[in-house]
Amino acid sequence: MMNSPTCFAPVDRPDCPECARAREDANHAIYLATCLGCATRAIAITPEAWRALNASDPDPLRQAILRTFGEPGYLEARRRVWEWYQTIQRLRRQEAPTA
Repeated sequence: MMNSPTCFAPVDRPDCPECARAREDANHAIYLATCLGCATRAIAITPEAWRALNASDPDPLRQAILRTFGEPGYLEARRRVWEWYQTIQRLRRQEAPTA
């Protein structure tokens, strides 16, 4: 998980109130440091995530995930980042004004 032994790793919190709010509001910006969902949601809104998915530049996103979760947690974190990215984009499309 985290690279430093003095840091704690976020854990899966299916009951996280901040993740629940973020599933309804793309602009919800409160994160719990102990929540895996919040940690991956925070990465999903970075410029690195946008560039990886829209400009074919995945390395900065990979590095951000590795810095946060380390090699053992990389694949699961990448999957969760992608899920959050899709959720946030879907919510933003729904919230966009129609002409």
